[in-house]
Amino acid sequence: TPRQTLPPLIARFKGHKIVFLFGDDVIKHMVDNLADWPNVEDLANNASLMIAARHHQQDELVLGLKNLKQFGLNFDYAFAETDVRTINSSSIRSSLKSKQKSIDLPPEVAEYALKNGLYGNYASTTSIK
Repeated sequence: TPRQTLPPLIARFKGHKIVFLFGDDVIKHMVDNLADWPNVEDLANNASLMIAARHHQQDELVLGLKNLKQFGLNFDYAFAETDVRTINSSSIRSSLKSKQKSIDLPPEVAEYALKNGLYGNYASTTSIK
């Protein structure tokens, strides 16, 4: 939850803006299922969102985020346009776990993810095939 994740990040990057990159599907889920997001107010109050627009229309998401203001949630956010429509965290995680090269993930990004334990800790994996 944000209450667990944010304090160490804020301490580590003191004085810097914390920005989380989310796919638009995640933001759509948050907007539609707010009860599934414990401590979401911590996220709204302490971080910014960068939303990778892939599936949903920006106007729909902007309206949903504005509607969250009635619950006291005022998110700072921006959209990142992308031409990559098929890549998602589930496929990245699967590729890293199976040590297979992802078609959509640049090799240097995959190596960085492995080295730094992103998307799961696959410590025995030293490189992508």
